[in-house]
Amino acid sequence: MYTEERNEFPIKDLLVKILILALFVFALLWFFPIGRNKETLKNYDNRTFIDNIASMKDAAKNYYTSKRVPKKVSEKASMTLQEMLDKKLLIGFTDGNNKECNTKNSYVEITHLGDEYALKVYLSCENQSDYIIELIDPNKLAPEKVVEQPPKEEEKPSKPEKPSTPSTPTKKTKTVTEYEYVKQVSSWSPYSAWTTEFKATNGNLQRKEKTQYIGVKIGSWSNWIASDSYVGDKYDVNNYYKVREATAEEDCYYTGWRYEGVLPPSLYPKYDTDTTAYTFVDYYNDGINLYYIYEKRTRSKKCSTTYKYKTREVTYTDWVDAIPTGYEKFKTKTVYSYSTKTIKTETTWSTKTSLQGWTKTGKTRTKTVVI
Repeated sequence: MYTEERNEFPIKDLLVKILILALFVFALLWFFPIGRNKETLKNYDNRTFIDNIASMKDAAKNYYTSKRVPKKVSEKASMTLQEMLDKKLLIGFTDGNNKECNTKNSYVEITHLGDEYALKVYLSCENQSDYIIELIDPNKLAPEKVVEQPPKEEEKPSKPEKPSTPSTPTKKTKTVTEYEYVKQVSSWSPYSAWTTEFKATNGNLQRKEKTQYIGVKIGSWSNWIASDSYVGDKYDVNNYYKVREATAEEDCYYTGWRYEGVLPPSLYPKYDTDTTAYTFVDYYNDGINLYYIYEKRTRSKKCSTTYKYKTREVTYTDWVDAIPTGYEKFKTKTVYSYSTKTIKTETTWSTKTSLQGWTKTGKTRTKTVVI
């Protein structure tokens, strides 16, 4: 009987060891299931991506204060992830595979929608790219911070810190509906160049006008100028003002007297002229008539004509708004300039069901925003 009891103990020990080993294998399969490894890694990558894009969004909201956001409707402001890192708005991070995301393609962008702002955050990594949009009330923008600078201390060389993945709380998202709005915006063009063409004004055309002048200045007459030929009166190109005035002078003289002899008796007395002179010599009577006897002398009159003229300057201005000093008004005209109105359509999107001054088009779209 002693021999049988000794043989039963090793069999029990073996069964206990096999049972413990089976329990150990079962525990391994429970805590480390082979079929769920890939799904677990995928969830980890998605969680890291959400944390990183939330970090970019929080940094952007802190940066875009009321003084840094766009001031005009539809105006945008943006910066890349690299610029955010350069500005020390956040520290570098990696994706679920411990690889850095694309700092050039990743960016944040804020758009002025009218009554609110839309903040878009886009993150591009090796295996995943996506974006979120959050609508921000202008009254809830981050205030401008005043940072007091501490006194500078002597800089000491320090070792560069290794980038670490920021730990941020997980943000929930929701889908919102945006409505498209339009409005007509009118503007007036700059006034055109001046023209003599007249156009009637209307709701799309404005006109202004002014009077322009040509001035004329007439100079004094020059001294007399001699000429060998006659110079008549002449006028300028406008045929209005005389620019030359002509005159002529005659210069005459007589030659010496020349004796012509005694004339035959004449019944009548002789009288002198400018060129003929008579000298009485004698007379006689034949019982019927009385006869006169004269000596005759002659001379010649020679004349030459000298022509003279004088001139004066006549100058004109171009068309001017005011006549210069020293000029007289010569011509006038009325000129016009026009401005035209143009109308363009502006478009914006908003989650509000109505916007003052805007008209809803009926188009809608949905976006995912962070709560």
